[in-house]
Amino acid sequence: MPNLIRYLLYSHISKQNLKITYYSIIAYLTLKIPQVMIVSYQSWEK
Repeated sequence: MPNLIRYLLYSHISKQNLKITYYSIIAYLTLKIPQVMIVSYQSWEK
């Protein structure tokens, strides 16, 4: 089963799509991490 998934990933994901996925993950983390830090800081202050 994992071999099938790997085959599908390698055959269908072009480098362009891989780059888009990579940048969207980076952008998501960049937006998410400050929110988490702010929330944890606020809960720590209380």
